[in-house]
Amino acid sequence: MKDERRRIFLEEYAKFGTQTTAAKIAGLSYNTIENWKKENPEFAAAMRESQQMLVEKLEKCAVERATGGGSDPILMFLLKALDRNKYGERVRHEFAM
Repeated sequence: MKDERRRIFLEEYAKFGTQTTAAKIAGLSYNTIENWKKENPEFAAAMRESQQMLVEKLEKCAVERATGGGSDPILMFLLKALDRNKYGERVRHEFAM
């Protein structure tokens, strides 16, 4: 039963991108998910993989909108939130001497 709920949670997390929504669908509490992440490195890794699946789905959507002549700023905000390394703001510091 526990393994089935974890599987459902991970599938829904990849779909919706929020722990709260995925936990609710899987019949789990938010605290249960947080505990599993802390106690189980394999589960934490599976969550990162599910999040990456969502990022790739959003990337596909962004490319389709960009090449179709549309624009959607909220999509960019989601991409930044989900993958800061790739889509986050970068600051460059230069010092003159």
